[in-house]
Amino acid sequence: MLALIPHKDTVNILCMAARKILLAYNSHQSLSALPVFPLWAFLQKPLESPSLMTVFDYAVKDGKLVFPVEVSDAGETVRTEIVFGRLNNPESNEKMTVSEIQEQFPVFLRVFKTGNAVFQDNSWKLFDEKWFKCKN
Repeated sequence: MLALIPHKDTVNILCMAARKILLAYNSHQSLSALPVFPLWAFLQKPLESPSLMTVFDYAVKDGKLVFPVEVSDAGETVRTEIVFGRLNNPESNEKMTVSEIQEQFPVFLRVFKTGNAVFQDNSWKLFDEKWFKCKN
């Protein structure tokens, strides 16, 4: 699996936003959610020459809480998502408004890495890491 990993500063921003969103869901009577880690996106094919990575405000998709991601790469836009939570009621696609985090998005990234991710021995391992620093 080819993983797309944001820079650690961005992971901190996403982690704090995910925490606030999960708290909002878990404080609601009929909804609850569990966190999912790591905060990585997964790609179908390697990136050639990315110029920008953008992380958007969260969405609910198929019972999962996700941050949609777009990467501008060699004239095309690659779309993926970072899954950060799973709803305990997967049939619910209700998106809660969390005003505290809406001003933080979108997040524009210029530094990130990719690598081959393997889930082994109950943990994630990353091989063949490649850092990208976008020039635009």
